[in-house]
Amino acid sequence: MKIYIDGDGVIFNSVEKLFDEFHNIVDNLGLKISRAEYLYYSVEWNEWLESCGFIKGSFEYLKENKKAIVLTKVFSSKEAKAKVSFMRRNKLKNDVIVVHKDLRKTDVVRAKNNILVDDTLENLNHWHEAGGKAIFFSKLGDNLERFDGFEKENTDYPMISNLNEIEKIKRLIR
Repeated sequence: MKIYIDGDGVIFNSVEKLFDEFHNIVDNLGLKISRAEYLYYSVEWNEWLESCGFIKGSFEYLKENKKAIVLTKVFSSKEAKAKVSFMRRNKLKNDVIVVHKDLRKTDVVRAKNNILVDDTLENLNHWHEAGGKAIFFSKLGDNLERFDGFEKENTDYPMISNLNEIEKIKRLIR
């Protein structure tokens, strides 16, 4: 059984800060730019990841569990390169699989009998439908998916708020 770990919102503490900055540019500066354009053209990914850092427990988990695989969506090759470089600069040796934003994670790797830890319910739903085992991640521990101003409660999957809880949950979902 393989363990796949999502990047943004599970490993990298990047999601809220990224959307706050995007809305600041659009709302306060009045720029007409789509979220995709912002992520593709405007973000300096190396600096961005350094400023965001790791979510509590994720670095330690990955350091101790070198077989865990990072499965992260990206908007551009610049973002993909920056995520891999950031992990390597921090001496993490885990495999990293990047998934283009227009693909599902299940289009890229086999979900059946493997685990995905993700903070996005849509990703977990696809994973579960493909025969995988899904674990919802909420860094606040409140079982809510948060994305760009909206909240949705997770009612379908076991929840963890720290990657070090994976082993405990893994025994329950076999």
